Amino acid sequence: MTRKLKFKLLVILVAFAAVSLIAGCKLGYSKEEIIQNENLVSQVTYFANGGYFEDNRDFKDMYYVEGSPFINIMEQTPTKSGTVNVTRENFVFVGWYPAVVDSEGNPLNAAGEVIELETNQSRKGIAEDISSELFPEGNEVLNLNTLRAEKGQHLYFVARWEAKLRLRVVLVGTDNETPEDTSDDFTLKGLPLDDNLIVNNGGEAKEYKNGDIVRAFNFDNSGLVYDPGSDGPVLTAKGVSLGGTFYDYYYDAECTQPVVWPYEMPDGEEEEEGQPELQAEEEEESLDPVIYAKYIEGDWIMLRGAKDIVKNWNSLGNASKKVWLFKDIDCTGNGVLQTVNLACEFRGNGHTISNLKLNQSVSNEGKAGIFKSIKAGAKMTDVNFTNVTVTYSMTGKAAYLYLFAYEILEGATLSNVNVSANVTVTTMPSDAIIDNIQKVSDQWETDNWICGISNSDSDFFTKYNTVSFTDCSLKIKEETIIENYNFGGEN
Repeated sequence: MTRKLKFKLLVILVAFAAVSLIAGCKLGYSKEEIIQNENLVSQVTYFANGGYFEDNRDFKDMYYVEGSPFINIMEQTPTKSGTVNVTRENFVFVGWYPAVVDSEGNPLNAAGEVIELETNQSRKGIAEDISSELFPEGNEVLNLNTLRAEKGQHLYFVARWEAKLRLRVVLVGTDNETPEDTSDDFTLKGLPLDDNLIVNNGGEAKEYKNGDIVRAFNFDNSGLVYDPGSDGPVLTAKGVSLGGTFYDYYYDAECTQPVVWPYEMPDGEEEEEGQPELQAEEEEESLDPVIYAKYIEGDWIMLRGAKDIVKNWNSLGNASKKVWLFKDIDCTGNGVLQTVNLACEFRGNGHTISNLKLNQSVSNEGKAGIFKSIKAGAKMTDVNFTNVTVTYSMTGKAAYLYLFAYEILEGATLSNVNVSANVTVTTMPSDAIIDNIQKVSDQWETDNWICGISNSDSDFFTKYNTVSFTDCSLKIKEETIIENYNFGGEN
């Protein structure tokens, strides 16, 4: 007898030591009668975990005689009461694992709740999520043929699957001057990663062009790919400039529909709105779904949230840096930053930074401003600063306190910048003066408050006619000096 034939006979003998009650009930017998007549003393509940059995349910109860091995249910598995199988579209069956149970032996889902089985209705493909704690590293698939049924036991097994499909990522490189347009000569040089995030290609940088597949993400056991983060699919090689900055993931090659995570594996039928249909590559005939990773030319610091602003605020004073405001950002609850020089290129892209809090301690004859000194070569465009709170504390007897900057050097560029700010001088010696804002005959002279490049704010707005200020105020201790200040731009 051949080894293959012996194995087939063993599977058949094992299968006929077990009974599925579904078939028995169709013959008109009660569960109790079947268990008693067949001398079934051990019960196993199998969870399909996203798949389904031949009866369109996501779990199956099998009953065993004492001492018999358990059935390894796969496709078209024979049993005493008929053929059973477990399947899941776009997945390959790996094996059966022990489910997570509570102290009383009840199976638990990922939230630690007991799974309630609905035995009287179809549950195709709607399994409880019990996979998150199920497959720790080093845990091996159950070898059911080595286990034996014991009297009075009730075990729970759960299926583990591996996705047939992967989520492929295609490169879309754009010009930073017109980031909505694809750049034909765009090139990335970075480390290629395999599916397990291991650097391959000997650790050497690889060139990627527009349209190249730069990564493939694995779907998890629930058929999902979770947000991979904002680092992008290509890693920077040591000593090699990447050549671009990751922007975002998109469903479409035109990069108009950002991916909403987690990404759900398409089922090959009707796709969800916004997700691409399964796409086939000409060479490999792949049915893997595809998303697109947009990069913009150059090395940019991406401000995607308040934490990025806090982390990179001082970089505004570094002439070698380029900063890109990715979206509107609310800085509420993110602490107080120091005022800074402006030396970098700051691309606002029409977005707004709101509720920023700044302070500065000003020594004798010192100078202050939100951006203090704006250096030659600095460039700030298309940005709004709304509801900025600025606090100055004077330690000397005289100082120059400006709203925007105390100097702007030749060669700096300011375009389409709007500021809404409330400035307060909280402490100052009793005999101290503010050189550019003085009280004369009980009247405050405030026509040189915005910037120290001239003796009049009107000169500033003549030179920088697209910079504007909205609803700004100045308080010195408890006295309001300026309020509802609106000037510049279209004001």
